[in-house]
Amino acid sequence: MNIEKFSKYFNGDYDNTVISKLSISDGNVIVADPFGLYADFPPYTQKVPIGEFNVTACIVGKESDTRIAAVNVQFVDCQPARFEMALDGSESKEDIAALAEGEFFGFFVDAGLAAILDTASLKAYLDFESEWCNNNPDKNIYDDFLGKLFAKSYSNAPTFQRSCGDYIDFIIPGTYYHIPIFSSRYGDGVYPVYFGYSKENSICSMSILFIDV
Repeated sequence: MNIEKFSKYFNGDYDNTVISKLSISDGNVIVADPFGLYADFPPYTQKVPIGEFNVTACIVGKESDTRIAAVNVQFVDCQPARFEMALDGSESKEDIAALAEGEFFGFFVDAGLAAILDTASLKAYLDFESEWCNNNPDKNIYDDFLGKLFAKSYSNAPTFQRSCGDYIDFIIPGTYYHIPIFSSRYGDGVYPVYFGYSKENSICSMSILFIDV
């Protein structure tokens, strides 16, 4: 990610739409496949501002074949002056130094979906998921719960989604936590996350790159 690419995604070259809000209460942010989370899932080492923020998707494609090319959370209203790759602390200095041009550390997707949340939201989500599965032992949480929310999302805002739905603003039941859950490009894979820094060297944005346009 660089300034030119960021501007192409989020400053007018492609369609943008707000897909969700994001609740951050402790600054420890995570991007992951929502079906691959566990209790001690590592957040990124970079801390982000606390608050509730809009999540914007960059949409490419036409009509029924639109895709989410990138997603951005703007924490502070300013243009990033530079970008750094999101790291969770498991990467060694040698691994980082060995990255070639175009290589990256990223998060794994195995269910065609990605989610953004903090560690407080993670605990609440896992508690909800465990309770739902215990109360619905013969059902699948995607087919019988989340999938219906995706279908409703498409019904409410079909312009930038495929008919199955591409994003939801999921509020964990019993809480005020917003978790954006959205489709990941063409499905499974590994995708990079970048933090944008202001001229004053503070984090102002976080971007997920799915399709390099």
